[in-house]
Amino acid sequence: MKSKSSQRKSFSVLLLTLLLTWQWLLPVNVWATELSTTTSETSIASETQAAEEAPVDNAADENAPASPIDQGKVYVTIENEVYKQADGALWDGQLLEEETQTIDFAEDMTALDVLEAASKANNLDLVVENGTWGSFIKSINKLGDSTIPQDAQWASWMVALNGENIPVGVDQQKVKAGDQLKFYFSIGYPSATIEVKNDVVTKTQGAAWEGQIKPADFTNAYYFSKPGWKDITVLDFFKQFADANHLKYEITPSSYGDYLSSINGLGSDLVVKGAKWPGWGFTVNGEFPEKGMGDTLVKPGDKISVEFMITWEDAPTPTPEASPSLSLPLEEVPAFWPAFRSHGALKKGDLESTSYPITADKTKLMWSRKFAQPNFSNLPSQLIIVNNSLVFVEGKNLTALDLKSGDTLKSVSLPEGQGYASTAPLYADGMLFVSLDQGTVVALRASNWEILWTYVDPLGGQGQNPLSYQDGILMASFYNPSGQANLVAIDVSTGRALWSKASEAGYYNAGGLISGSAYIVGSEAAEIVSYDLKTGEKLGSFVSSDKVRSSVVRSGDAYYVVDNSGTLYKFGVDDKGALHVKGSRALGTPVTATPSIASGRLYLPALKKFFVLDAQDLSILDQEDLPAYGQGSPLVLEESGRRLIYFVLNEAKGALYSLKDSDAKQQTSLAIGFAPVLASNTSGLSDLETLFTPPKEAQNYSLSTPIMGPDGTIYYKNDSGTIFALQAAPEPTPPVVNLVPTGESNLGGIIAIVLLALAAILVAVSLIVRRRK
Repeated sequence: MKSKSSQRKSFSVLLLTLLLTWQWLLPVNVWATELSTTTSETSIASETQAAEEAPVDNAADENAPASPIDQGKVYVTIENEVYKQADGALWDGQLLEEETQTIDFAEDMTALDVLEAASKANNLDLVVENGTWGSFIKSINKLGDSTIPQDAQWASWMVALNGENIPVGVDQQKVKAGDQLKFYFSIGYPSATIEVKNDVVTKTQGAAWEGQIKPADFTNAYYFSKPGWKDITVLDFFKQFADANHLKYEITPSSYGDYLSSINGLGSDLVVKGAKWPGWGFTVNGEFPEKGMGDTLVKPGDKISVEFMITWEDAPTPTPEASPSLSLPLEEVPAFWPAFRSHGALKKGDLESTSYPITADKTKLMWSRKFAQPNFSNLPSQLIIVNNSLVFVEGKNLTALDLKSGDTLKSVSLPEGQGYASTAPLYADGMLFVSLDQGTVVALRASNWEILWTYVDPLGGQGQNPLSYQDGILMASFYNPSGQANLVAIDVSTGRALWSKASEAGYYNAGGLISGSAYIVGSEAAEIVSYDLKTGEKLGSFVSSDKVRSSVVRSGDAYYVVDNSGTLYKFGVDDKGALHVKGSRALGTPVTATPSIASGRLYLPALKKFFVLDAQDLSILDQEDLPAYGQGSPLVLEESGRRLIYFVLNEAKGALYSLKDSDAKQQTSLAIGFAPVLASNTSGLSDLETLFTPPKEAQNYSLSTPIMGPDGTIYYKNDSGTIFALQAAPEPTPPVVNLVPTGESNLGGIIAIVLLALAAILVAVSLIVRRRK
């Protein structure tokens, strides 16, 4: 094992070689040194810093003659101004007297030749060793890398030629007559480091970016050395890091000093429901300094973390007592679409009308309503249809619109909002239930919207997940990006929790399903779990390959769920609530949508793909390329052996798209004249069609799940805050044809009709004969 002294020697050799080539190795030179005009100390800082903060006077050296230089001499100084004898150094100050600071110049003389000549003339103890990049100075008069302060990381002899550090070994640097050489002792200290990250808000929640910024090599460190050590603030350090990594940032002045307001589009203007202060903050060695970024000095070894942070509002008040009016009878109201994905697939017979949007040229905008403000607040939530009106949350209001006109029929204030507008209300047993932020759930009487009770979960969290209801029990779950969040069963007769289960990761866009006495749900913890609906006892579970951000769906005795990586699972549930995986299919692309099931097929949008899968064996029957991420659950309408599929994509137009899927290939025989011709009805998906594109002022991204009213009108929304109502355009009235115009013969028309009748008879006879054969 090497001794400590030997280790220091090896380290010094390596360090000096790195120092000598520093300007070529680093993309951005971040040495924290600057020139002192009284000592000619040279900065190895960035070119910008050198130009703005530390201009170099190449001729300045107080130990060299100020009068015209003797061109037959080389001037030399040897000094240690950074490590004092009082602190343990063997010597400090200037090593050469003024009269011995000149050496006779000779052709091909190197800096090492000058130092050796000066050492010999002044009887100095000089030790020089060979390294990878040439010779380097090990020690002068016993002062070298083996004698450094306790808190220093390294020490080395540096060489400046006419005020500039030499870029090569001391034995390779040529000198000229009149040159000024300075050999000076330098000490280095542990570097400070910086990181920039956003771990609290995801892109799905509206952030411009998430995670930690990966820096270019060496740009996240700040190096301290003496001489030339200068003060640097956290803000200066961040600017240096940002500039080196081409980040876009904004510094905003205030009465409390300059502060960092935005990095690459993420800043304090982000709207986060329940947040009192979203913005950029920083820590030093894990602690919050008392001063701001522009006033906090960086010290050797500091670890700086610049982080996007959120300060939340105070916790909501405890759950109030249930309203006395709960004891009054609850009046049932009609509900065509009472909850998220109320219809896995609609059938044509479910509608009051036979008219609905099929193609773009036969689709028209019936009405639209915009609710969002410029800062994206008040975005409408997912939509339901209850009591012959369109019901949704917008801001801190529950609102109902007329299905035909889009006029506001009713609006009531809620105790909280729904920050990401992702969850639909739910209607059941004469009550409307709304999931909100701050772990809040509100129950209202559906007939008059009287608030019956408000539940506030002790762990808080965002209302991001669809609600489920059965037999007087409401299931709700929440998402908290920075901590635990609950799954809770609420007794709707009192508004109080029957039981709750805390999850470290919480639930995000993950709706559960009630099957018998079990509630089944997936979570951010990459697990699908079944709980006893009344007691919360865990009945069964299985692990998924990634977090689950879609709802559990059912067809007969088969259950399906897909995880974020794009693995689709088929499973069963026994009479005790245990889960049994029956199959899985890796789709190879991320999925956050919930599949719709119709005619034994799963319809599932994903990242740039739309899949049709066999519900029995999970085989892929067909797929269609998409221009963007499909993240809402599709609306499926079945008619005459085909399915019409309506869905949105999370892309800038915020349009409504459609696909058509038909059953297996069918063949029919047609007769044209006397020649039979085979024609086929192609199976599988049609080409993607843009059914409706909003006008430019109403375009924006969308995660919406379209729904359909009883008259065939499609309703959906996008992030412009606009709700659209689309219906089929009326068929044009056919022109009236007068078969017998006045004063003209109609013989030709009569002959044509007779020929067509004869052709029809021949076709019929041909078919009968073929069947008999």
